[in-house]
Amino acid sequence: MSRISFIIILLLVIAAIISALPFRKLFYVKKVTVAFFMATVMAFIGGSIIPGLIVKPLKTPISITALDLKNTNSEGSEVWIKKIIIDGRNYKPTEIFKSNWIKQGEMLGWKNYDQPEGMSTILIGELPYGENREIVFESNKWRGIVSIEVDGQKQNVDLYSSNQQSTELSFKTEPSANIEQKNINSVKNAVFAIVFGLSLLLIIVLMMLDKKKESVRHTENDRDIWADLLRIVSIFAIHVIHSTGSIYSKYAETIDWYQALFINSVTRFAVPVFMMISGVYILSKTDSIRKVITKRIPKVLIPLLFWSFCYALLKVFYLNESTTIWNEILQIPITHRYYHLWFIYQLIGFYLISPILAVIYHKCSNALRWYFVAIALVIPSFMDMIIRLAFPEAPTFLQINWSRIGIAELGLFFLGKLLYDYLRNHKVKNLAPTVLAILGLYGVVMCSYYMSVKFEKSYFSFFEQIRFPVLIFSIGVFSLFYSLEQRLRSVPNKIKILIRKLSTLTLGVYFVHPLAISLFGNSGIISLMVNFIASFLFCYVLSKVPYLRRMVT
Repeated sequence: MSRISFIIILLLVIAAIISALPFRKLFYVKKVTVAFFMATVMAFIGGSIIPGLIVKPLKTPISITALDLKNTNSEGSEVWIKKIIIDGRNYKPTEIFKSNWIKQGEMLGWKNYDQPEGMSTILIGELPYGENREIVFESNKWRGIVSIEVDGQKQNVDLYSSNQQSTELSFKTEPSANIEQKNINSVKNAVFAIVFGLSLLLIIVLMMLDKKKESVRHTENDRDIWADLLRIVSIFAIHVIHSTGSIYSKYAETIDWYQALFINSVTRFAVPVFMMISGVYILSKTDSIRKVITKRIPKVLIPLLFWSFCYALLKVFYLNESTTIWNEILQIPITHRYYHLWFIYQLIGFYLISPILAVIYHKCSNALRWYFVAIALVIPSFMDMIIRLAFPEAPTFLQINWSRIGIAELGLFFLGKLLYDYLRNHKVKNLAPTVLAILGLYGVVMCSYYMSVKFEKSYFSFFEQIRFPVLIFSIGVFSLFYSLEQRLRSVPNKIKILIRKLSTLTLGVYFVHPLAISLFGNSGIISLMVNFIASFLFCYVLSKVPYLRRMVT
């Protein structure tokens, strides 16, 4: 974790603790603390982005020459550049060098055979300024010797290694004495101070103008406590999925991979359960078209636009995954700009048609509702599982995938409301939902394991929300939490208020948690918990800021 990340987390914890203190005398102290923290975050963001737009540091000239030489052990003289790392940020070789070298994936390479016409032995480019700069080459027994010249200093590097499988070989360069970088540091300090001051002033003014008081629900019946708790558990499961997926993707029958398989399986109820809970409340009443357009959709659309813009900044200025901010912004209305935002686009789509869905649901008989869920979700899901297991190499067109047109997700929405109505009218003990959840989890684990061994690579398809084992697992978890409703009502009122408060922040945590993973790292169970708690604390602090609270609640 970097020093800046540590400072932000420390300030976040302090701001959250002070904001939560139940002392009226500290009213203004709380407001100032929240304003100070948010202004600091804005200043760090501004200080990272704006100086690079104002002052461009001089780049260091670099040339790489394929010498067509090799040592006595090497079986070839090829040169392949995988990436360039500047202060922890990855650059593609094509972003640094202009050349007609061979492109293979994201790599640039040279070889003395099968060359494109006019291919040169020399790559010429410019390295951005950085304290730590690395050129990462591919190394194996077929690689040769390369000459690297940076800032007038030349050095030969042997890329050979005795391994048949390719490894990475890094060449580190010294940071150049760049007078422009001193200017950037000065601009950074100035921008930090200006953005901090303006942000602090703006937030304090917004707080002074804000007439809205936070409403704390103390009554037992205004919210379903089981659904609130299930939202919290589900958002934690989603965070775990996004934190551990990369471990599971590296297939190897080792303890770490088996653990990742189980963790990725036991958390897969989360997305279907979120859809089912949404179905419960979307289909419970027939809202007017006007209410849907003016209230329901803006409640989700405005945060989506805000966080999509934030992730566009993250991709361009921090992760270096995109070259232009305008390209990212223009694509926001068309497609999600970060991997987790797809669910929000889908949710908005269902909000748009919710008046129609609600009327259909309430006009249909109970038998017709179950019939729709069966043909839209359950039967196709079961048939798809059989086809995948019995004929794993069957053509794609034989696989039943109604999710492409949203039919299966509609089935999940209807299923959530149907289960809710059924459980409300029938007494269901904990045993049946528990058995159902265990059977579903067992199915997810075994199907994923079987297919991974079959194809000798990690198999993800049985983790999807419409797969039959995941469906059974999700129904069990949903029903189990509902069966706990009466017990949850007997817990102390302070705990219920805490659960309800945390539940109102789950949408914000859904938006924020990948940002925490990117900024604070993802290196184990401790960082997983730190990122999750930091996401909740950030949303809690942001919920205290007028107008901006709409981005997380």
